[in-house]
Amino acid sequence: MTKANRHDLMPEEYDHELGYLFKPGPKTWKQRRRIRLFLKQDGKCFYCGEDMNPHWDGHDPKSWTIDHVIPRDRNPPCVGENYVASCKGCNETKGRLTAEEYLEAS
Repeated sequence: MTKANRHDLMPEEYDHELGYLFKPGPKTWKQRRRIRLFLKQDGKCFYCGEDMNPHWDGHDPKSWTIDHVIPRDRNPPCVGENYVASCKGCNETKGRLTAEEYLEAS
């Protein structure tokens, strides 16, 4: 049985704390982290404060992404506080700046 087939046989899991139905698979923990960040920020971008589209769409600038407060190339700590939900537009504009540098420049 292949991995894909094994995950197809696993039941979906409802997270009562988040009120969200997760599909089985190897990336479930990443899904939960994404949803928790989105809900923690009330669906608003960390940088511009605008409402974000909860359904990711690569062409929608208000789709949301997970951003590193301190960019990965600056050797940040691998902790939850280094991740925020941001709209795709702000994340692309921020680039390799830290959150502090980006907010000061805005």
